[in-house]
Amino acid sequence: MRIDQLEIVFDEILWKTKIPIHLISETAKGKSTFVKNYAKKRELGFVHLIGSHTPEASDLVGIPYREETGKTDEYGHQIHIQKWTVMDWFPLDQESKGIIFIDELTTMPSDVQPVLFEFILSGRLHSKQLPKGWRIVAASNPPTADYIGANPMSEAMKTRFLHLQVETPAEVWVAYERERNKLLHYTKDNTILDFVEVHGDEVLSEYQEEYDLGIKANNRGMEMIHDINNLCELPEEVEFEVYAGLIGKQKAQRYISFRKEQYKKPPTADEILFSFERAERKIEQIL
Repeated sequence: MRIDQLEIVFDEILWKTKIPIHLISETAKGKSTFVKNYAKKRELGFVHLIGSHTPEASDLVGIPYREETGKTDEYGHQIHIQKWTVMDWFPLDQESKGIIFIDELTTMPSDVQPVLFEFILSGRLHSKQLPKGWRIVAASNPPTADYIGANPMSEAMKTRFLHLQVETPAEVWVAYERERNKLLHYTKDNTILDFVEVHGDEVLSEYQEEYDLGIKANNRGMEMIHDINNLCELPEEVEFEVYAGLIGKQKAQRYISFRKEQYKKPPTADEILFSFERAERKIEQIL
């Protein structure tokens, strides 16, 4: 997916469904910059966690401590309960909105990643609950031999995300840099921008852009697609990549073909009465 298509995907999917999004691309493609700028543009809070900076589970969930209850058991011993300290990054304002950005996710040790399972699905870390206005986005490099220190993502972790492979075409990068020029008041030498504009992707990147993310169809992915179809309005040009990021490319293609065939059929009486928007789309497809 082109990086300039991510904004509409974030607006629709992150905020209307709460499905966590995982961005994958080669290094230095602009993933982190996009997420940070998106949060700033939408006036959202922004927490930036880095996988390699969380070598232990306590870096995420805090440190356990005992709290007195003021009660005693039948033997007169003080009763304590175990609680966990709150890490300074965890948002506590229940009225706040923002993005928790887990960068370099696959550099997080394999034995620490499971700590995130419940957090990614429901926003909970032990007894701490993420405020309703916060969403989770992650990013990582592709699962290739080029990235030393990356740990494979478990199937359980994969099913918790919508995975989007991100690319930054030359024209998008040049447009971004020209806007950045205005902010930084760069006027001395713009020839590198002209060079990339003329020669395009050939000079901007030598990396291969397609890789197998190993995404498998599963019940959770199908449920997420059902949520997206009913809650979101996505441009047709991004639908395949969104579906493929949940159930894999092969199943996504089969589903899109099936869906198109369904819309070729005349609307039923129930659709006209109870789902007029769907009926209207069918009529438009037929006409």
